[in-house]
Amino acid sequence: MRLNKAKIGVNYQVTEFQDCFIACKLMSMGILPGTIVKVLRKSVLGSTFYIEYNQQFIAIRANEAQAISIN
Repeated sequence: MRLNKAKIGVNYQVTEFQDCFIACKLMSMGILPGTIVKVLRKSVLGSTFYIEYNQQFIAIRANEAQAISIN
C-alpha cells in the first residue's frame, strides 16, 4: 500500500520507495525503510499530507506520499 492511501491516525512502517529522487530527499530527512510513520491529517484537496515520524512532524506533497510504500 502507498502512504497516500493510508488512514489518518494509524501507524505504518515504511517498506520501500518508488522514486529514487524522492527517496534521497526523504532519507535525508530521516524517513528510512523501517521507519514508523503516521498520517496526522490531509489537506482539503489531498495535495498535502502531514505526517509524524520519530517524534518529528513534516508536510509532504501527494506525489511524495505516493512514492512511499508502507506495510
